[in-house]
Amino acid sequence: FENDEWHMINNGGYTVARTDKHVDSMSILVGGKIAISVAGKYGYTNTSMQIPENLPYDYASTFKNGVAAVKKGEKWALINSAEEMITDYIFDDVLLDEFGVCHNGGVVFVKKDGKYYMVNSSGAKITDQAFDNAYPFAGTHPAAVCIGGKWGFVGTDGQIKIEPQYEDARSFSIGLGGVCVDGKWGYINSSGSTRIDFQFEDCKPFASNGIAAVKEEGYWRYVQLLAFRN
Repeated sequence: FENDEWHMINNGGYTVARTDKHVDSMSILVGGKIAISVAGKYGYTNTSMQIPENLPYDYASTFKNGVAAVKKGEKWALINSAEEMITDYIFDDVLLDEFGVCHNGGVVFVKKDGKYYMVNSSGAKITDQAFDNAYPFAGTHPAAVCIGGKWGFVGTDGQIKIEPQYEDARSFSIGLGGVCVDGKWGYINSSGSTRIDFQFEDCKPFASNGIAAVKEEGYWRYVQLLAFRN
C-alpha cells in the first residue's frame, strides 16, 4: 500500500499492477482472484487490479480451491471462481479462518437454523451431524467442533475423531490440536494423548513451520514445537 494505492509486486519488489481506484481492503491473491472492499461493498478483482464499477456483496471471502463465501444482507451463499452461485443465499453464517478462507480440506462450515453443518464444494451436506460451534479445518487435519457444550474433533469425512469432552478447542494442524482443561490450554495428538502440558491461557494452531502463538500472563508469544520434543 503506497500513496493511497494498492500495488502488486513481483519477487524483485517491482510493481506489476496497481489499483485504479481507492480500495479500503484487499485479500491475498488466490487462484487469480482478490477480494476487495470499497465504501462497505465487496467484490473481486484479478491480477490486473482493475476495480469493478459495481461491487455486489456486503462481504466476500478469499477464494480457495475455487470456492468463496459471499454475503448479501443477513444471508450467506457459496460461489465458484467464475462468481457463479454454488448455493443460494440460505446460510446464516459461514465460518472463515484467519486468512478469510471458508473452504479448507474440501469442507465449509455453514450455519442454518441455529446449527453449523459441514458441506462440500458443491454445497451438499457431508453429514447430518449438527454442531453448536466449530473452527475451520486447517488442511485435512481434524477440526474442532462443539456439541452439547463440549468440544471435540471431526474429520473431513464428517466422522467424530475425538469425542467432545473439552472446555474449548482449536483445530488440528501438523498433528496437534489445542484443547482447554480446567481453564488451561495445551495440545493433544490424534489419539487424544497430551502432547504439550496444559499451561497456557490461550493458544493458536501450529503453523507448518512448527511455530504457534500462545498466551501466558496476559501476553502472547511464539513457541516452537522443537522446544517440546524430548
